[in-house]
Amino acid sequence: MIVYESNPVVLWGKAQQWVRWADVINVHNFPATLAVCPSDKPIVWMCNEPPELFTNWWRKPIEAFNRCWARRMKVVVADKFNADRFESIYKVKPTIIPYGVDYSFWSQGERNENGFTLLQVGHPELFDKGIEVFYKVREHIPKARLIQMMGATHEQIRGMYHTASVLIHPIGNQGGWLVPFEAMCAGLPVVVSSEFTGADMIRDNGLGCVTKDIALSISHETYKVINTGRVKHWVRDNLTWQRFGEKMVKVFEEAISERKGH
Repeated sequence: MIVYESNPVVLWGKAQQWVRWADVINVHNFPATLAVCPSDKPIVWMCNEPPELFTNWWRKPIEAFNRCWARRMKVVVADKFNADRFESIYKVKPTIIPYGVDYSFWSQGERNENGFTLLQVGHPELFDKGIEVFYKVREHIPKARLIQMMGATHEQIRGMYHTASVLIHPIGNQGGWLVPFEAMCAGLPVVVSSEFTGADMIRDNGLGCVTKDIALSISHETYKVINTGRVKHWVRDNLTWQRFGEKMVKVFEEAISERKGH
């Protein structure tokens, strides 16, 4: 059963109604963690980002309680950066399970590059960084152009993945995890900020260019050494929804087993 509700009070009521029959509870973003309190059922928290990153003064007592409550859960995060960050805040060691990517969808189509185009996909608050990169690149590549996309359909974004020259991802340590891996499915080279939480995975597996200076890497054409065909196959073989699901099921089973052992 999936329970979704934006009102925290209604969410708590619905969650309390449905957890009674569950063998294991899977919660996602805060305050969903508190919606299942109290419960003696095994709980797995798929934590995208700790709520403390978005805190304010009135939430601090609630977050303090959540940190205590979370110590009875098993926790899953997408990468090592988030694992280290979560453990430093909650004193709980999470399991790392990268998100699944819909390879069959994002890979559909043929590469048809149209001029030298930088593509940025994501939240508009990061567009200033993309524009800054663009103007620096234009000093070396005068005919370069920048396309920034948010609020577009998946089909529109996929089309741009197939026609752009390179994806720029000047993101910090919050959000935007799936974008570069979706672009890889379309054979698009990616250049990401070293602050991106998935940077270690990209660097360690040779999936793209990780740098503190995206404009410099593009101007020097560092990204062109990336074997995009090999990268596509790596994403297809390692970031599938099937692999994600199998690993999550294993964590669910472990949570149930550990709870029964208490």
